[in-house]
Amino acid sequence: MFDIAIVGAGISGLSLAKRLLDHETRHILVIGPEDQRPQTISFWEPKGQTHWYHQYVHQTWHKWSMQCSSHAVVHESQDWVYRSMNGLALKQHIEHQIQQASQVHRHILKVLHIEACESHYQIDTASGVFLAKQVIDTRSKPIQDGLMQQHFMGLCLELPSDYPSHDTVRLMDFTLPLDDAFCFIYVLPLSPRTLLVEATYFSHYRKHKEHYLEMICQWLKKHLHLALSDCRIEYEEEGIIPMYSQPVDQSIPKIGLSGQCMRLSTGYAFLGLQAQIEQLLLNLLSGKRIRSVKVIPFWLNWLDRLFLKVLSRYPRQMPAILMGLMKQLGHPYFVRFMIGHHVRSIIKAILSMPKGLFIKTWLW
Repeated sequence: MFDIAIVGAGISGLSLAKRLLDHETRHILVIGPEDQRPQTISFWEPKGQTHWYHQYVHQTWHKWSMQCSSHAVVHESQDWVYRSMNGLALKQHIEHQIQQASQVHRHILKVLHIEACESHYQIDTASGVFLAKQVIDTRSKPIQDGLMQQHFMGLCLELPSDYPSHDTVRLMDFTLPLDDAFCFIYVLPLSPRTLLVEATYFSHYRKHKEHYLEMICQWLKKHLHLALSDCRIEYEEEGIIPMYSQPVDQSIPKIGLSGQCMRLSTGYAFLGLQAQIEQLLLNLLSGKRIRSVKVIPFWLNWLDRLFLKVLSRYPRQMPAILMGLMKQLGHPYFVRFMIGHHVRSIIKAILSMPKGLFIKTWLW
């Protein structure tokens, strides 16, 4: 019987495995299929901090912007940085560390069911049963069509010449014609000649791949006067993030998206995940049993759900609302609003938004 079982081997499961390897000598099972998808993970954090995952960061910025057809809003900060991390490199490196660790057993199997028994957990797979004294489920639940989701496709492109704004992340670009749902282009300049360009939607249903590609091509032509054939495609990535609350089964401890580590209105989840892992690790080291760790308070989830209702009903008004929010908050409050539950930043954000629209949505 294993002391601890980690179910799922994506970013959440492997991040937890890495931290346990740093501090634990107990008998650990990591079980789940390998995740070889290219994956870019972005997040804000205070300048000067040092964390274990920084070795996978491939670019850091002090400037970020939103842009529409008529103007742009740009923030520059000496206190906060926006980082982009190579998620595939992180996964591959931790998988290698696990293979070298004598106390960790790695099984590349799909888990079919987890049963909470009186004194242990039973983990069922097609190849057999595993038993563990404690378990943490890091898998994401299947996406439910018909509910709000953030879905995107991006291309990492090598350009024929330098990108003129390579020192600035473009968080949201609204310069293309709006579709029937809220959408934008997200641009990460990974080097002067390397861009990750993503077409992103917040809507209830996914688009065909050709639709995202067309948006990327339109953006390249409009802003850089380039065709896609002028660039070299280094890799592509795609993803779907559930922008709705997922009930947590308290009988099976969870972290990650299924453990509600993400801000529903923004999709930023990595720092919430790390907070869950550090609290879980602290509990283990102090002799406590593993429990699901709540990092997003109920009141903030409620406000985020209201925000997403407004976004769903009034997608064409959202660019003006978001650019107004960014302009009025200024960089420190805007960043704190995007990543967490800093009360003062939330209050300032509420005061900056069209209150009539939100009250109408809340009541009806």
